[in-house]
Amino acid sequence: MSGEDATNASLAEILKTMQQTMAEMAQKFLNVEKTVETLQTTQVSLSQNVSTIQSRIRSLNAGNSSGVRRTIFGSPNSLPRNAASDQTTPDGTNADIHPKDGETHPEDDNQFVNQHEQENFNQFETMREVSRELKEMRSKFHQATSSEPDINRVIEEARRTPFTLQIASLRIRDSRKLNLEPYNGLEDPKGYLAAFLIAAGRVDLNEADEDAGYCKLFSENLCGQALMWFTQLELGSISNFNELSTVFLKQYSILMDKSISDTDLWNLSQGPNETLQTFITKFKNVLSKLPRISQQSALSALRKGL
Repeated sequence: MSGEDATNASLAEILKTMQQTMAEMAQKFLNVEKTVETLQTTQVSLSQNVSTIQSRIRSLNAGNSSGVRRTIFGSPNSLPRNAASDQTTPDGTNADIHPKDGETHPEDDNQFVNQHEQENFNQFETMREVSRELKEMRSKFHQATSSEPDINRVIEEARRTPFTLQIASLRIRDSRKLNLEPYNGLEDPKGYLAAFLIAAGRVDLNEADEDAGYCKLFSENLCGQALMWFTQLELGSISNFNELSTVFLKQYSILMDKSISDTDLWNLSQGPNETLQTFITKFKNVLSKLPRISQQSALSALRKGL
């Protein structure tokens, strides 16, 4: 399997794994939402039961109050002697009545019911808030997964190539990688192309496959913006390395160093505060970009600049 096929297979596997993970997460969201709905139903049922208990307690309190009033306002003769003596005052009025053991005040019962009702209401509101947040999360998750790119389309775009079938079907037997930093579309393309030709010359290619091999090696050593540019070239538009290098240089021509001529060398001169070493370094830098200039012309330009 070639490097390109291995990359496509790896990409497909990663996308399938992501799709499975998203499906599992969606199911978990659904399960949690169902659990919250069940808890809400239970909470409503409990609230109804509390309301029923509250009504019964109030009814009992109303009955107890009547009994207490009858006891309070009854005549002393209707009470047992010891009770009458304990509950009347010398002036004939009734004293305060205290509940018997095990009895509760109506106010205590109402306070207990109201407190329980408030706690129940708070819990119900909390469950509603949790349910609302879960629904929002599920909605956002659904939007993310519904816009998930189609796996087949992504793989098809990854396989997209501007090469003709002859180049695209070539399999390079030499598995050694180029000892060259990938081109990212941010540097001088002319310098990179020269470095590529030197590095690619070390790869063992059949003479018949050399041109197509250079095309494959060149495309495999692109990254970032340059790789995206390459994948957007017209399908089947590249049939040889000359066409590829031409469109490459045109695309990134703005990044090329400006052309230097003999005139640039003759115009160099040592500044008043410039050291000789600094001037010689500057002179050599310009001279290195003029491979066709004669040694005699270079020496003449150097003497003129001093």
